[in-house]
Order: sequence, then C-alpha cells, then structure tokens
Amino acid sequence: MATHNMYVQIIFDEKTKKFNCYADLGEVLTTLNDGDVFTISQQDTTNVLGTIKYSEDCKPYGYYFVSNDGQLTIELNDGMYGFIERQREDEND
Repeated sequence: MATHNMYVQIIFDEKTKKFNCYADLGEVLTTLNDGDVFTISQQDTTNVLGTIKYSEDCKPYGYYFVSNDGQLTIELNDGMYGFIERQREDEND
C-alpha cells in the first residue's frame, strides 16, 4: 500500500458534530478526529502540517488545528481546505 495526500474541503456535520472531508466528487472520504494528522492549506498557498485537536472551549465547533512546530493554531471552520493521507494499492509499491 502506498500513501498519498488527497486535497479535501472540510464541512461540519451538525448530526455527528464532526468535520467531514469531501473530495471533488462530493463523497465523504473520512471524518476528522482529535489527534488526526492534517495539512491545512492557507489562502496564501502555504501548506502547514499539523494535528487536529478538540476542546469544548473552542466555539462554535470545538475543533482546531495546531502546526507541528506549535507556531500556528487555527480554529476549524466550514469550507476550509487541506490534505489528508490516504492509503491505496499501488503497482509500483
């Protein structure tokens, strides 16, 4: 199995109270959870690797992103973009 990064948009699901990761085709690929690795894509085209965290004090959704170097903390909101790691079978593996 090979690992690759997939570009996704995150949308908060009111029913599950979690952020779903959507691909271009509109399908939910995964749900972000506390401790998940995520690369956030910022508007200035900078991509930052970090971890998803959860805190009830973080309103309105409770989820936020912390970069691996601890220099960047961002509250997650609907419509943000980033990259998730996906496993896939690869002939060249």
